[in-house]
Amino acid sequence: AAYSFQMSMEYVALANLNAAVFSVLVQCKLLFTASFSFAILRKRLKYMQIISLVLLTTGVMLININNMTSSKSEEMGSIMTGVIATVSIAVSSGFASVYTEKVIKAQPELTA
Repeated sequence: AAYSFQMSMEYVALANLNAAVFSVLVQCKLLFTASFSFAILRKRLKYMQIISLVLLTTGVMLININNMTSSKSEEMGSIMTGVIATVSIAVSSGFASVYTEKVIKAQPELTA
């Protein structure tokens, strides 16, 4: 169900954002996957991984600020719709992947 939701949100996002902004924003999947992995699986991140996530998030924020300041006010609603759809994709993707890992690790090992 999460993957069909993601596909529907991709259509909404791509209809309201240009491809470059979408491809940068969708990289937030990594941030949400790391967050869910910490919250659900209790995995700790290494120092370099945290630095990488901070740099990725900063880059995404800079791209969004640049895009929003250069757009007209009537386009702003369309851009926000695309941003919300893209963040929804990132959140659902991060949760789905971590939840799948948790379910797989919870199953007892089968020996041949």
